[in-house]
Amino acid sequence: MEPRHLQVIIRGSSSKLQLLKNSSYNILVVLLSLCFVLSDSSVVPFPPKEEVAALREIADQLHKRDWNFSLNPCDNNTNWVNPTGSGYFNNTVLCNCTAAECHVSHIILKGQDLSGVLPPSLAKLPHIVYL
Repeated sequence: MEPRHLQVIIRGSSSKLQLLKNSSYNILVVLLSLCFVLSDSSVVPFPPKEEVAALREIADQLHKRDWNFSLNPCDNNTNWVNPTGSGYFNNTVLCNCTAAECHVSHIILKGQDLSGVLPPSLAKLPHIVYL
């Protein structure tokens, strides 16, 4: 009779072990889901190096010193996007972005007393649609 009793205990332990494995798996799934939800999915990729180099050249050609190239021109940082409120001044660089890449698409320089010809480096921005 004792062997049967021992067998029941082993089966019960096996069920508890299986339940523990399932619980651990469920906890892992929940934690991974939380990590995914809480991760910063709003990170915007930098434009290609060639486009950043073209922006640097344009800044040099226009004598612009207010573009901060340590910041991403495509993430709507106030260094690259004019704060709202001023209709007479605009200093904005906008990008067209997908999940994988961004390209400079707009440069708006209004009210900055710029004169002369358009910078030749604008030709190095193949995705520009608005000046």
